[in-house]
Amino acid sequence: MSYSEKLEDKVYCVYISPLKALNNDIEKNLNEPLLELEELAGCELGIRVAVRTGDTTNYEKTKMLKNPPHILITTPETLAILLCAPKFREKLMDVKWVIIDEIHALAENKRGVYLSLSLERLQNLAGRFTRIGLSATVAPIEKVAEFLVGYENEKPRDCKIVDVQYLKKLDLKVISPVSNIIDTPQEEIHKELYKLLHILIQQHKTTLIFTNTRSATERVVHFLKTKFPGNYEDDIGAHHSSLSKSHRLKIENRLKEGSLKVVVSSTSLELGIDIGYIDLVILLGSPKSVARTLQRCLPYDSKILLSDGTYKEIGEIVEKKLNLEILSFDEKTGKFVKNKIAEYHKNKTDHLIKIKIHSGNILECTKEHPIMTGDGWKLAKNIKTDEQVAEIYNYNLIRTKVESVTVIKTDQFVYNLTLENEPNNYFVDTILTHNCGRSGHKLHEKAKGRIIVMDRDDLVECSVILKNAIEGKIDEIKIPENCLDILSQHIYGIAIEGKNYVENVWSLVKRSYCYKNLEREDFDSVMDYLSGEYVSLEQKFVYSKIWIDHETGMFGKRGKLARVIYSTNIGTIPDESYVLAKIGEQVVGKLDELFLERLKKGDIFVLGGKIYRFNYMRGMTAQITPATGPPTVPSWFSEQLPLSYGLASEILRFRGLIEEQFVAGCGKDEIIEFINNFLYVDNNAANSIYEYMNEQFRYAEIPTTKKIVI
Repeated sequence: MSYSEKLEDKVYCVYISPLKALNNDIEKNLNEPLLELEELAGCELGIRVAVRTGDTTNYEKTKMLKNPPHILITTPETLAILLCAPKFREKLMDVKWVIIDEIHALAENKRGVYLSLSLERLQNLAGRFTRIGLSATVAPIEKVAEFLVGYENEKPRDCKIVDVQYLKKLDLKVISPVSNIIDTPQEEIHKELYKLLHILIQQHKTTLIFTNTRSATERVVHFLKTKFPGNYEDDIGAHHSSLSKSHRLKIENRLKEGSLKVVVSSTSLELGIDIGYIDLVILLGSPKSVARTLQRCLPYDSKILLSDGTYKEIGEIVEKKLNLEILSFDEKTGKFVKNKIAEYHKNKTDHLIKIKIHSGNILECTKEHPIMTGDGWKLAKNIKTDEQVAEIYNYNLIRTKVESVTVIKTDQFVYNLTLENEPNNYFVDTILTHNCGRSGHKLHEKAKGRIIVMDRDDLVECSVILKNAIEGKIDEIKIPENCLDILSQHIYGIAIEGKNYVENVWSLVKRSYCYKNLEREDFDSVMDYLSGEYVSLEQKFVYSKIWIDHETGMFGKRGKLARVIYSTNIGTIPDESYVLAKIGEQVVGKLDELFLERLKKGDIFVLGGKIYRFNYMRGMTAQITPATGPPTVPSWFSEQLPLSYGLASEILRFRGLIEEQFVAGCGKDEIIEFINNFLYVDNNAANSIYEYMNEQFRYAEIPTTKKIVI
């Protein structure tokens, strides 16, 4: 379109992401290749990219109206506001593509419900457009696909699912700052925590530390600076949503450039942002959900071809850590080469793929294990009957047809090897398989993470998280449905757009996945509520927002301030009462109003890892100046992360299994052995978990999936 000079002043693509930090990153990652394309083309393409969020200035908004971006990067909340903005709404009338990044972070909560209705409203305005959802970690993928595309005539719209998961090597550990986390005082644990953090940071080039709250982020940065003076000055940074946009961008850019040794963040950097070279990620406390990691493993009795032409069971190789030479195949040269074992892996799985080929040989492996086929490397789960796989025969690589592919339910340990050199492949029962996701290439360096636990509940929670990560289990998303509070916001927004028919809105709402099962009675009750049918609400100063003409079936907005009320109360993110912290006219960040109420003139506090003095407050602005001295750490409303349903269920299941051991009269050694086998923890951790559960069993009750302890 650019080459043929058909680009008009309107939005062609809307890119939606859940985080402002991610939006800024997307803008940069789009503009850089566009500049390179212009250099290659030898002319200006004129493709405009812009971010529109709550951080966007009035000047930038006005500029967008005159010269709208062809690619608009925004958030779900801002999209809803734009749908009601009379002037900008016109720019959205020919949208061709909508991309939703990190869709798993939206689909599981009310922000996703809100977005699903915004997409249907946008389709009413622009006509049919292509919807694209992106995520590295999502399950069940089919349900999320339905959430993305919505419904038509009570059936999901057509959708193609492209599963291009890559396989990453993992180095994950749960560690404690002290040897006995049960009996050690909290003061001692915190003292040892910072020693441990310092050691880990100094052992790596760049470290990213995640905390669960903004307050914890400020605390960690401050204590690292004060406990290790001279080590952390300009090469440490704090990143969270209450810091100014300029500060956050500065930290993100310095992280990408590699000029920071360590960055401490709450959740504002956790989604797919390009943050440069990070060789260690530390989670302080439980992250409250399971990050997806993929398995590529084989059962114990799978036979690996050695360089001397003999076979050895992979289980024996891994369990005994045998130092053997493996036979690999170099696709570039077409030659067989010798390879050494670099790492041994042991995981657990609940099912295997069984592939039988016409030569009579059988391969059993996990679904993510790559296998060489006539069309290149494929995951085992994607192998089809009559497809050809690569097999070794008399030291020749031949193609043999697949006779059958079946899924086997199991409950056993599975094994894998990482080899020292490329090609990282080997023969299993004559069939050529790979340890990486692509032919002869490591997709990424090993992912290295450490979860540091601070108390006994953290220990149990994080150990279960680690088990699920190793075994490739991901929390299944529960998509909320029939949220009437979200529905009322959108009906009000539609009324602000202009007069409309009630039946048209009912039809629009039913096209959203989240409202496909909505009863007409509930829909009508929301319309009645908004139109003031419930007179008793006026005593609580809740007045009608819309009018309805029951004869014509039409409705519209009430009041001149409707647009203002809608725009200032939009969305599902909890309201925060905050005050801007400024040095003169420069915004440093945001402080919670309740925290500021406790501050007196001259009080010292920390923000963004730096120390400031509170001078005075004027309106909704607090004037501050840089200072020295022992500070107070701010607190913010809405700080705690929720525990995911899937992880909570797994923790209760584990507690139930432990209770069964106690009830059966098993001794301490037996139970510790069970914990070791079940959770992949060391003896210290297993012993701490045993002492915790034993104490609870003896003096109270152990909560399980069938028992709640109050």
